[in-house]
Amino acid sequence: PDDAASAAAAASDAARAGASIVVAAGGGGTASAIAGAIVGTGAALALLALGAANYFARALGLPSDVGAAARRIADGRRR
Repeated sequence: PDDAASAAAAASDAARAGASIVVAAGGGGTASAIAGAIVGTGAALALLALGAANYFARALGLPSDVGAAARRIADGRRR
């Protein structure tokens, strides 16, 4: 999807179809929109920090390197 609203709609559809994990790839606005879209679905939210500042991801101690973040998601560790 090209914007946060489209990404949120796709995330909601995926979560309601039974996805156990939804990955938000973008900045804080995208992460927030996707988080709001999957609330109450039981799906976990994973973040790939691709935003300009990545304040949200840094506050959570998530890797800024996309490869490291993808490996962490693939490992399946949840917090």
